[in-house]
Amino acid sequence: MWWTDRKKQQKTAQCRKPPHRRWQFEDSSMGVLRVLLGGPTLGVKDVDAMIVVLNERSMIDSSNEIVFDFAAIDMIGPHWTVVLAILVRFALARGIKCHMAALHGQPAAVVSMYHKSSRIKCSIGTENQTSRAA
Repeated sequence: MWWTDRKKQQKTAQCRKPPHRRWQFEDSSMGVLRVLLGGPTLGVKDVDAMIVVLNERSMIDSSNEIVFDFAAIDMIGPHWTVVLAILVRFALARGIKCHMAALHGQPAAVVSMYHKSSRIKCSIGTENQTSRAA
């Protein structure tokens, strides 16, 4: 029937929409790129889309450091392990210092679990750490 075909077309078109951009970039003259994450939750699609944009931007080449600002994020989920794995993989692949700032609540607890691994701790740290993060 024609109305079921139309519903399928509408549903397919909705699936093709790009994820809503939930972040902003602030570039400083000191070579620090600050990524302000929009909340209140941070999911896999959001982080994947953000990493794609970061890899395409030329400003990342002039940055010595990237700070992911979690001030607006109250919850990472539902696949929090994948979200953090994407950020760690990005840090390792780019070889840039990456930090997470303004962690609180569930995001802070999740990141603290990852910091038990010395390799991950060296790859991506929190802003108040003094050790080198890749």
